[in-house]
Amino acid sequence: MAAQEEGTVLSLSPSEQEDEEDEEAAAARRAQRFILDPRVRFLGGRLRQALALPEETWSQYLESEDHRQTLGDFLESTGPASLVFSVADAGRLSASLELQAPIVLKMVKILTARQSSYFPTLNVIFTTVENALLEAQDVELHLSPLRRHIHGLQEAEFPQTRILIAPLFHTICLIWSHSKFYNTPARIIVLLQEFCNLFIDQARTYLSPEDLLKGEIEDALEKVQVAIDFSHHTHTYTKRKKRRGEEEEEEEEEEEKKKKKKKKKKKKKKKKKKK
Repeated sequence: MAAQEEGTVLSLSPSEQEDEEDEEAAAARRAQRFILDPRVRFLGGRLRQALALPEETWSQYLESEDHRQTLGDFLESTGPASLVFSVADAGRLSASLELQAPIVLKMVKILTARQSSYFPTLNVIFTTVENALLEAQDVELHLSPLRRHIHGLQEAEFPQTRILIAPLFHTICLIWSHSKFYNTPARIIVLLQEFCNLFIDQARTYLSPEDLLKGEIEDALEKVQVAIDFSHHTHTYTKRKKRRGEEEEEEEEEEEKKKKKKKKKKKKKKKKKKK
């Protein structure tokens, strides 16, 4: 009798089974959308490259709902460059520990001494990990100055963030010109997109619909004008910076032309002396 009661309690009705199947299907769709998210794919590619992770390991990591939740909270954080910082730190720590492990060094010595056929493959792995380590160190070195700018943007009120645009973009330009691994359009675009998203979130918070409707019309219009001026300021600065970059390129080209002319003159003088 008790067994029957337990069976009736544990069994699910057809409607409950359908609800459970619907929940599982919805969870599967959410997981698939999460995996296909551009930010998740970007992070997966960076981790696989920095840590030499196989794609299967990353896929298994994303199968866990807890892992997806943790990663989602991390990606939704307000720190735009935190993603790159964390990937760089993870790559640096993992690669350095793997390369310095005693068992790995012993294995290398044995394979080298016996001229094993496995040594070329191991050498390729070492080279890949070493390159990933150098890239992670370069990214961490050049992007770490952004932490101060991010902190300032998060702490300042929206009207005051306008004066922080110039030093921020100047730092990004320095990253573009000095970093060996972060000087590609794709990576800089991702970084700029993160900062633009931060500006958009701050503008939305500043232009809260409830506050605009509750307050005075003049105050609401003033806030809207502040947001418009901020947008114009960022566009104007980027255009001015682009124009300045073009001018610097023209100056460099002119200097190169002058150097070539000087070399030609020197060659002509040498020929005349020989004659």
